[in-house]
Amino acid sequence: MKKLYIFLILSFLFSCSDDDMTSDGNLTGFSNTQIIKGINFITQQVVDQRSEQVNTDINHKNEFIYIGRTNTANLFILQIGKVNTTNGAVSFGNVNNINYDYGSPPSVSLNDWGKAVEVHKSNSTSNYYYRGGKITSENPLFFQFDKDNHKFDTGNSNPSIDITDGKPNFYISTVHSSHGKIYSRSATYKMNGNNETYTWEDSMPVYEGNNPRVSINNNFQAAMVFEKNDGNVYIAVGIFGLNGTIVWEKPSSFGKGTEADVHISDNGDVFCVYQNNKKIITRTGLIQNFKSVEWSSTQYTNYIGTNPSISSNKEVVILTYNGSTGVNWFHVGKFNY
Repeated sequence: MKKLYIFLILSFLFSCSDDDMTSDGNLTGFSNTQIIKGINFITQQVVDQRSEQVNTDINHKNEFIYIGRTNTANLFILQIGKVNTTNGAVSFGNVNNINYDYGSPPSVSLNDWGKAVEVHKSNSTSNYYYRGGKITSENPLFFQFDKDNHKFDTGNSNPSIDITDGKPNFYISTVHSSHGKIYSRSATYKMNGNNETYTWEDSMPVYEGNNPRVSINNNFQAAMVFEKNDGNVYIAVGIFGLNGTIVWEKPSSFGKGTEADVHISDNGDVFCVYQNNKKIITRTGLIQNFKSVEWSSTQYTNYIGTNPSISSNKEVVILTYNGSTGVNWFHVGKFNY
């Protein structure tokens, strides 16, 4: 019955006549059977020494957004840029509002048409806020966040967000933890002329754990990583249901450590990063049968740091983390098959 349920969900979503929710995602991606075996990091550099707990995302146009919180005054910083996929070189663009807000460390997602959504927790309350922004020119890249943010939930941990590539409308997934329980909440973004609408579904408790991060792709698949008190990092996969919420499967451990992050491609490839005793570790795999991950070998890097973040597109991977000397490292990698 469960397989039939999943089949009906996917049949409905793929046959949906709402053209506004279509995307550039490859809907034949489920046929992929090639597991990515590893990541070869080809370039590295120090970026923005003022911030902590950085977060990044890259789209299929090789544009990226980099976000963090300063060590003083809890102000938010951001940077945008573009990656040269041949040699991994990075060129930085321009932003109009670097210190655009303040609070607990933020999370951000950037889609293929340059729309970004950022979420963060207030410093003084349990309130969560979201804010949209957009790349407004390509040469040179220029980015600006909206003037105002908006409350959407409450909790204890820093929330995580990911969005799909639909234009002008797309799906949103957020996760957070509160008092040892992990909550999942989805939304849809719709653009009607100059009017933007975020429609949020109910926040749903899904697991016991802390510090979750989420990733979704254009084929209605989702992946979430988080920690438990046993010292392991866990992953759960899911798919969007008929009501716009995500149906999550049973989680499983994929390593020993903390501060995990995850990204999934439209093919169902999974890229994870976490740290163990400040050693940065990556692991790659492939979603199988919509409910589990077939893993490649664990990849131990030579990097030392905390608070890692990972994102990727079809060509490159971006890894960021706080280094042991207080600076932020930005690594560009390519896949080993």
